[in-house]
Amino acid sequence: MNMQNTDMICAKYGSQIAVELNKSEESLVNKSLGVLQEDGVYAFFLFLAAQSKGNNSTPAYCIHTNIFDLLKDFFPSIKKHLATQEEDILSIIRDNLAEDLNDLFLSRDIIERTMVYARYHLKAKKAKEGQ
Repeated sequence: MNMQNTDMICAKYGSQIAVELNKSEESLVNKSLGVLQEDGVYAFFLFLAAQSKGNNSTPAYCIHTNIFDLLKDFFPSIKKHLATQEEDILSIIRDNLAEDLNDLFLSRDIIERTMVYARYHLKAKKAKEGQ
């Protein structure tokens, strides 16, 4: 990845998540952020997969795919892996990020920052609409 402002990339993805979600989905953002903070990156993706129940139009799936796209921007090993195999996000996370502790901690930090931005964007959306 070229030198870019990590915070701005996280803000971009957080904003994108908020745009795609209804303001009522703030609780899902908070729950998934809590899972990330308490249990880690793999549990975060597992929680979102369980919440989406295989339905690609759920809010959980929206978060899941946006965060995975964020990780693809940061970690070339994930992009490389996708070029050669069918996309199975949980195995990619387990097999690529878990191998390097620095990558795992970095991914947790950028996901957390992105989810916090998503939460604040949803709060702003609520305030703008007068709720």
